[in-house]
Amino acid sequence: MSATFEIAKIKDQDRSKKIEEFEIMDSLAEKEFDDIVELAAAICNVPISLISLIDNKRQWFKAKVGIEESETDRSLAFCDHAIKNPDEVLIVRNALEDDRFKNNPLVKGGPCIRFYAGAPIVSSDNFALGTLCVIDSKPRDFSEEEQRLLRALADKIMEMIELRRDNIIKEKELESSKNELQITLSRLLEAQSTARIGSWDWYAKTNEFYWSPEMFKLFNVKRKDKALVSYAMWKSLIAKEDFPSLKAVIEKCISNKISGEVEFRLKSSGDTEVWLLSKGNIITDDLGNIIRVHGTVQDITRRKQAQADKELYLNALEEMLFGLSHKIRQPVANLLGLISSLETTNLTPEKMKEYARYFQVSANELDNFIREMTNFIHENKVSLGA
Repeated sequence: MSATFEIAKIKDQDRSKKIEEFEIMDSLAEKEFDDIVELAAAICNVPISLISLIDNKRQWFKAKVGIEESETDRSLAFCDHAIKNPDEVLIVRNALEDDRFKNNPLVKGGPCIRFYAGAPIVSSDNFALGTLCVIDSKPRDFSEEEQRLLRALADKIMEMIELRRDNIIKEKELESSKNELQITLSRLLEAQSTARIGSWDWYAKTNEFYWSPEMFKLFNVKRKDKALVSYAMWKSLIAKEDFPSLKAVIEKCISNKISGEVEFRLKSSGDTEVWLLSKGNIITDDLGNIIRVHGTVQDITRRKQAQADKELYLNALEEMLFGLSHKIRQPVANLLGLISSLETTNLTPEKMKEYARYFQVSANELDNFIREMTNFIHENKVSLGA
């Protein structure tokens, strides 16, 4: 096997890979390609015109006029000869007189090819993918002008194939971006649900509101009622005593075109208060006009409850320490008095024992006070989750 044959085989494999890159083999009919073969048949005044693309084993017709078949074996293809010389139009004036084709089943039988002209369809990196060919059942000549027009149409087909490939790539990239966006959105919604954070948008031009799914949960509104989301509906869900301060923050942010945040409660339907923290960002155009306001709402009920519990604990601790201070004063005073007596009195052994008992009583009182305070602190730490 010669080196020349091996090189040709490798080049043809590369050419077949190039066709695969264009993702056009076995594709559905497309009007713009059908129009080209109709035009070529009319220009050359022939009954058959084909856009023939050749892979490893077959020639497949992307567009056709004058025949029913969609493909043939590559070994029968006139076009297989045409793609070997990408810079030339292959012209066979009478196939019966051409040793390459006279025994071809497509010549000896239907469609009884006699005349053939094929202009290679060549990619920008010089791979011949196939041909635009015109065929007749009787011998004929093919003028220079017809050759020029056939080549021009073949070049046009290549442009269309490359544009088609570029569109496919863009569609895939767009689909990939959509999938990535959907994944990101799903993760965002999952994170919002976990953190109990909802997002919202208000569009200034249309006065329309958008709520994320978590917003409906936070405000205890059914998602099927999303068409009802409005300023009035939102206002009706907020505790009346908190709305004035909330409204003031909103008006300040819009008036000064600044970001802001505010805490408020929902209207209570039971014993438990629901506290929310809302943050908003003003988005403007180049002229400073407000386009929309984007924000978030977070459930801070646990945080507010923890703050309230902490305040209760600190108040109780303050009261307890105040009470203990009075209780401690007496045993401390007793101890100080005993110490003073020890410094100024000559004590007998009996007196020493009596003073020891006094010390023990005062020490026990102090120890009880300390235990009482320690137990109080421990119990409240447990209740606060510390």
